[in-house]
Amino acid sequence: MRPYQVALGATGTTPWYRCDTNQAPFEIGFRCSVGPTGSMTYKVQHAFCDMRPQTNITLTRSTTTATLTFISITDNNGVVTAAQPPGLNIGDSILVGGAGAPFDGQYDVAAVPSATSVTYTVANSGPTTASAGANVLRLFVGTNSGVTGATASADGNYAFPIEFMRANITAWTSGVLTMVVNQGMAGS
Repeated sequence: MRPYQVALGATGTTPWYRCDTNQAPFEIGFRCSVGPTGSMTYKVQHAFCDMRPQTNITLTRSTTTATLTFISITDNNGVVTAAQPPGLNIGDSILVGGAGAPFDGQYDVAAVPSATSVTYTVANSGPTTASAGANVLRLFVGTNSGVTGATASADGNYAFPIEFMRANITAWTSGVLTMVVNQGMAGS
């Protein structure tokens, strides 16, 4: 598999890299390089996700706060399936699709205001409700124990299946962090 490379020069996160979980054995190596004039603190994060996107949701927006709510559904026989609790915490992520701007994209959960809803930050423009057909993939985020609070270049690996990974700069003064991910293929 071709190495994946991404750079980040500010506080925030890189896009999620989607891993190949069907690879056997599962192996990922990564390198985070802090440029020679870089001054930052960062960590490497991974995520596990739903098996499939959730579609029984509503999306609304007030200024820059979008609210994602999991709703109850009733089938043709009148059987009600209770709203699924989001199961998300502040710092977990969501990938929203099919809703249109400003709702679609990769976002970190900002708050969990109820047992069936979460909020995230979006642009203060566009519609205040999502279009029909919206879906969400929930990403439950963890931190690589070997690369957390790092201030210098670091290497690491995952020997257990993860579905996504990214770098997260938590404090930045200067420079660029370059993350290279190499997920090898069995027998290569």
